[in-house]
Amino acid sequence: MPSNAEQRAWGCICKDEVQAKFSTLLSILLSAIVAHCGPACAAEVLTGPARIVDGDTLEVAGERVRLLGVDAPEKAQICQDAEGQGYQCGVAVMDALISKVGSLPISCEARSRDMYGRSVSKCSAPGVGDLGTWLVSNGYAVAYRQYSKEYIPLEESAHAAQRGIWAGNFQEPAQWRREQKHGNSTRQNLLPEMPSFSEEQQQLLASQKNRLQQLEEQPKLDHPAECSIKGNISANGKIYHVPGGRAYESVRIDLSSGERWFCSREDAERAGWREAKS
Repeated sequence: MPSNAEQRAWGCICKDEVQAKFSTLLSILLSAIVAHCGPACAAEVLTGPARIVDGDTLEVAGERVRLLGVDAPEKAQICQDAEGQGYQCGVAVMDALISKVGSLPISCEARSRDMYGRSVSKCSAPGVGDLGTWLVSNGYAVAYRQYSKEYIPLEESAHAAQRGIWAGNFQEPAQWRREQKHGNSTRQNLLPEMPSFSEEQQQLLASQKNRLQQLEEQPKLDHPAECSIKGNISANGKIYHVPGGRAYESVRIDLSSGERWFCSREDAERAGWREAKS
């Protein structure tokens, strides 16, 4: 009959075997899950210059990206400033983001996809950091609590300091969208207590409407206008072509294959591209 010490040792061996088998089964199960969902399970990272679509939507590397956890006023949405003047806050937020990001390279880590097929991502830019943090901290967007609690403290801080849209009155973007969807446009897209517009306010809104129309009608580029250097990948390696170069017009950029646009020769060379021979 085994001694007590032998029984304890045997029990430890059995326990170790059970744990090892459990770990093996768990690894097999996880591998099967990843194999089943394929690339969707991996974190997709998009990089490159961004085209700003609106206050919380970008296009990066040819992909439409919705910023995770923040909600900015829509381009057609009207808010009130601190003096009670009406202004197109969605356009103002969009312009602020364009001015801040400019031609900076954006990096977006996808977390999911929304019902419109957009990549829901956390995005950052050099010298700016997380774009969601910048937007909410400056009062350009609210925390989208339905999808993330991360930005709630930043929203509360911006509200207390009356930064951005918090300086006046505005309607929550999600509520504004719901009312537009149900055709409830008689409220002028804002709050019930908003007064009728004066002639001066109407002129201001007309000019902002023209600005919105210009934004809608601008050509849809796959790169900012100022970033016109083509980073091409060929049998000769990574070559960049500047406007006016011999092969510039014939080169086509395929963002999905790792090719990209650059804003300067220095940017291209830092990234490992070399200039095409003229």
